[in-house]
Amino acid sequence: PFPNNECGFSGGHNEVWLFKYSEQIINIVRLRESLRDYIEYHLNISNQNGTPILRPMFYDFNDDLKCYQSEDQYMFGTDYLVAPVYTYQATSRSVYLPKIDQYNSVWQHYYTKIFYQGGQRYNISTTLNDFPLFQKIQSIWNC
Repeated sequence: PFPNNECGFSGGHNEVWLFKYSEQIINIVRLRESLRDYIEYHLNISNQNGTPILRPMFYDFNDDLKCYQSEDQYMFGTDYLVAPVYTYQATSRSVYLPKIDQYNSVWQHYYTKIFYQGGQRYNISTTLNDFPLFQKIQSIWNC
């Protein structure tokens, strides 16, 4: 048996159901679990060659100058683009989606399933339940 402090270092409780936003916390844990194989795959790549799993967009799209200017978005592995919402009670945010390839493949919003052309900036609606998370459609990982 190993000692296990269920209350964390603060001594306070940390069970999901005790927080005001428990539904949102549960949803994000489910998202993480649905991406478990994807995360494991990219962590193995990171271990082999040092490629970070979380990285600036210009790491993958170094020919796109707008990716160097987007400091509040990042790539999660090779297939997902994350645009966190930092503004309290925001209902939308501006997101730049880089051009994926010479065929201008599209990005798909993870939650709404709406497709977007790359190489453009969009104003994306957001809530606590569906933040801007996009997947390349030619990806081998399913939404």
